[in-house]
Amino acid sequence: MDPITHGLIGLGIASFSGGDLSLQNPVYMSALIGALAPDFDIVLQAKGDLFYLRHHRGVSHSIPGTALLAGLLTFPLALVFPEAPFWTLFTWAWLGAVSHSVVDIFNSYGAELFWPLYRKKVSVNLLNIFDPYLFLLLTAMLFAQEAVPAVHGWGIGLGALYLALRFGLNRRVRRLLERKYGSQAKRIMVMPALKGNWTWDVFIETKDNFIVGHIYSFSLMFNLRRMLWKQHNSLIKTALESKLGRLFKEFTPLFYVSLQRTEKGHLVRFFDLRYHLKQQFLHTGTAIFNDENKLVEEVFSPYLGKRNIKIAS
Repeated sequence: MDPITHGLIGLGIASFSGGDLSLQNPVYMSALIGALAPDFDIVLQAKGDLFYLRHHRGVSHSIPGTALLAGLLTFPLALVFPEAPFWTLFTWAWLGAVSHSVVDIFNSYGAELFWPLYRKKVSVNLLNIFDPYLFLLLTAMLFAQEAVPAVHGWGIGLGALYLALRFGLNRRVRRLLERKYGSQAKRIMVMPALKGNWTWDVFIETKDNFIVGHIYSFSLMFNLRRMLWKQHNSLIKTALESKLGRLFKEFTPLFYVSLQRTEKGHLVRFFDLRYHLKQQFLHTGTAIFNDENKLVEEVFSPYLGKRNIKIAS
């Protein structure tokens, strides 16, 4: 989720302490900083886009990782709030950090919540990076806590109902696709769209192709974006076993591979099917083969190809 939503959730958790809402309150400050802390892994960007994208929402978002972050944060917090017990600061910072990781599993990127026991990112595909309804609910809860004694109960109840609604809509779309494609579908994925809070990106994998489109929650109107036919070739097999191929297998649960002939050889293109923006897939990669079918270069192109990263062979 976006940092403002994470911060609001951290402050909301701190409000259960019964203390006054104030950044001079050590409980609120601890929970707020803790709720932002897992995304401090932005420092990994110093090693480049490739390293960051591979490790973002990794160890820092795990249960042990959040405990370590809370411990590290507690020392400077103790200097700012010497009157507060060490374990009080640690507990609220850790609760804030855990809330960050738990909320992040609700969108399609997911988080390695159970590292090191389970190293894959967990995702339940219900929320986008920013959800305006959740944002408004959290803001109302935070600033109404003194005026409305039962605001926590109402807020938790409304939040649970909203998530239940989105879960129901997600399942409704999935059932529609299961009826439509039946036994043809090897895999069906329904994810919140990057644009449109009530729109879902859908992906159906069959024996022969990938069907990529989006569906509106209430009308259930389906718009086809792409029909991607599977290709089978020795060059594609080689590319899948290359560093670029291993990167895509690790980076995304859903990708497509195509083969294109050029004047100087062949291009094997990789497409991360999860994110579609401006009629393009957000993250792509290219394995370049010469006329002798030898792999000569591998390039990872994140963020709509705005950056091209050569992968050393």
